[in-house]
Amino acid sequence: TTTLPGSGDSAVMLNFAKTIPGAKRLAVVRHVNEWADAKYKKVEEGYKAAGFDLVADVQLEAKATDATSAVLKIKAANPDATMFLLYPGESAVFLRDAEKYGLKGPFIGTTSVQDLQDLADRAGSKTAIKDVYVTSFLKGPVGSPDLAQYTDIYKKQFPNDKVQSLSFYGMSGALTVIDALKRAGRDLTREKFIAALEATKNGDAGPAQCQVNFSPERRQGCLEGTIWALRDGQIVNVGTSWPKAKS
Repeated sequence: TTTLPGSGDSAVMLNFAKTIPGAKRLAVVRHVNEWADAKYKKVEEGYKAAGFDLVADVQLEAKATDATSAVLKIKAANPDATMFLLYPGESAVFLRDAEKYGLKGPFIGTTSVQDLQDLADRAGSKTAIKDVYVTSFLKGPVGSPDLAQYTDIYKKQFPNDKVQSLSFYGMSGALTVIDALKRAGRDLTREKFIAALEATKNGDAGPAQCQVNFSPERRQGCLEGTIWALRDGQIVNVGTSWPKAKS
C-alpha cells in the first residue's frame, strides 16, 4: 500500500494525543468492524506507554443517527481527550451530540474526516468541530497549491465529480506502479516487477506527504501523516504535536 494504513492513522492520533498538555485520561468511541479494529488495535497496544489511562471505550453502531448514549458515557468518564474512530456521518452525529450535551474536547479523528468543512456541514455547526483535530496523509487540503497539480489530473478524468480529500487515495499507488514498471524494463515479468517495487526508495507519492519506501519485508510504503484542524473556515496543518498557541 502507498497510503497511510489504519494502524498508521491511529499511531499519528495517539502520538498527537500524548503531546496535549496535562492529558492523562483518554476516551475512545468507535465502530465495531474491521475498519475501526485496525485503528483501535494500535491505540489498545500503545495507550499505556503513551502515559494514558483508558477511561472509556464506547461503541457506536455504523449508520447511527443518535450518539446520546455514547456521549453521556464518555462525559461521565471525564476524559482529557477523546478519539473517535468513526465514519464521516457518524463522526458528525457524535460531535453534534457532544456539543449538545456539553462533552468537551479535544477530539481526535481519523483520515476518514480529513474533509473538515464537510464534517462541519454534516454536524450542522462549525462550533461542534472547533476543538477537533484529524489525521491527514495529504500534502495539503483540497484547493491548496500543494494539490493543484493532482487536482487537475483528477478533474481531467472525472470532470463531474466533486473533488474531496478521499479523491486522492489512488494516485500514490498509480505513480508507484508507473515508477516500478519503468525500472523493471520492457522485457517485463512478474518477478522483475516485484523486485522493482521492493527496491522503491524515497519514491514520489504525488499528493501524499510521505515518500514511498518498500523492501522484501515492508509492504506498507507510507507511514507518515499529520494533523489538520479547521480555523476561521480554513483547514490548517497543525503538525504532529499539540500547537503551542491555539487559534
